[in-house]
Amino acid sequence: MRINNNDVNRIISIYNKNLRPDNSKEVKKNINDKVEISKTGKEIARYIDVAKNTDIKSNRAGEIKELIKQNKYNIDSEKLAESILKHIKERDF
Repeated sequence: MRINNNDVNRIISIYNKNLRPDNSKEVKKNINDKVEISKTGKEIARYIDVAKNTDIKSNRAGEIKELIKQNKYNIDSEKLAESILKHIKERDF
């Protein structure tokens, strides 16, 4: 078998390439995770914040809680549906 100089140089080149650290692994280490909150998510967070910071009439809330426990709290489904539709129509898109 005859080995010429080009074959030796190619083998040495491959060997040296395998000795070097893989740069692609370093790039992967430098990638950071990123989270983006959608417009809807930000709006929901704002509503939650408003709800947490709003004073509720504690007497009325207590009355409603008690009625719910006694299964005496009735909801007018038509009024609820109308209110939801009204809110959706007034909402900015």
